Amino acid sequence: CAPWHLEISQALGGEEALAHLCKEAHKRGIKIVLWSTPAHLSNSSPLLLEHPEWVAQEASGIPVTWYPDVVGVSLFGGYFSYAMERYKSIRSLGVDGFWQDSFLTFGVLTDFSQPAPLSQLEKTILMQRAMREMGYNEIHIEGCGPFGLSSGGWGYGDPSFFSKIRGKEYGLYYYVVDTAFDEKAYFRGIASKGILGIISLERLTNEDKKALSKINRAYNKVLPYMKRRRLLGEGESWTGVEWRNGKRMIVLFSFKSFNYKLPARARVEDITLDKPEETRRGQLLTKPWHIYLINLD
Repeated sequence: CAPWHLEISQALGGEEALAHLCKEAHKRGIKIVLWSTPAHLSNSSPLLLEHPEWVAQEASGIPVTWYPDVVGVSLFGGYFSYAMERYKSIRSLGVDGFWQDSFLTFGVLTDFSQPAPLSQLEKTILMQRAMREMGYNEIHIEGCGPFGLSSGGWGYGDPSFFSKIRGKEYGLYYYVVDTAFDEKAYFRGIASKGILGIISLERLTNEDKKALSKINRAYNKVLPYMKRRRLLGEGESWTGVEWRNGKRMIVLFSFKSFNYKLPARARVEDITLDKPEETRRGQLLTKPWHIYLINLD
């Protein structure tokens, strides 16, 4: 959530590698969507040292932060032009779209560094329009739901507030385990190495803490073998996730009970229960929300 700039990192090959990824993905009918921020940077960004006028301000005159490691930027000045130039350049690599992080916070902030303070909403809408004209056909905005429904979800804040809207809110994901713990959602996330943050562990019940620890212990045991992922499903329903480490070991996350075919000599351990698992006629009947380690030697 704290980018230094809108550049493609060299850590995985830079722009050349990203262009190659896009090309190969498109051959397979896959779109490439990147994560980005419409109106904030890391407070360690060299760009802010070069352009201190880009920093958005509160009414008191201090920078807009809201989080410890990021600062809001004004879309009324030079940052907007910089962002548009970078998005145009990235589009030339074949990228299909962006996930716009913190759209409902920094994206619509009121910048009091302006003589007549205004919300940035109009500028973020212009940003999206310009991105559409560049050819981006996938633009996802964090936190927006159908008209009339809160997109607050569960996460930061007073638990009593979230308890009042539970079941009435709309959210595409619950990425923070805080005022509520959804064991199944956590399991599904961790099955694809989607580690969920825990803001306030002390707020969880003892029962939730035990469930969390149980999943984490099993996950840490199988993590060394999770190298190549394959999603498992039947029709429109996901049944689990399979991970392989070469040809010898298989990790299996089960979302529902289903039969998983095995070679005759395979040995299976139910990591969730920490005990060997029986197989019948080369098939493993999985249990929902269990993790298995399969040895093919």
